[in-house]
Amino acid sequence: MNTDGPYVIEHGDVWFREGPRAALSTGLRHVCDGSGELAIAYAGDVMLHMGSAKSVDAWFKKKGAQYMLIEDSDPVEIVRFPVCDETVAEMNRMTANPNRVSILLDTLTKIGEVRPDLLNRPPSF
Repeated sequence: MNTDGPYVIEHGDVWFREGPRAALSTGLRHVCDGSGELAIAYAGDVMLHMGSAKSVDAWFKKKGAQYMLIEDSDPVEIVRFPVCDETVAEMNRMTANPNRVSILLDTLTKIGEVRPDLLNRPPSF
């Protein structure tokens, strides 16, 4: 289990660390299972929301369209990607530094070059 940030893979699923482990709590909130997808919504160089692809889609339906009504705003883009150690590590880096959104597509491309097996996974809908 990688513990370098709030997002961790444990038992194959992605979890978000909300607090410390306690007698009655793991301190983790389930994000998605290992066969699911993660996603990041952004506009221009501003990260707007991230988490499971389902949660980002739900966020967009509720609030993302409102963001695009702002006259000078960039369109909201949503990038979906598979769960793996590398993408979860990037989610943690994005949490620590949301300005990384400007290099997100390059970073995901590099992950895909190193891990071509990720391209064979079916998308989750």
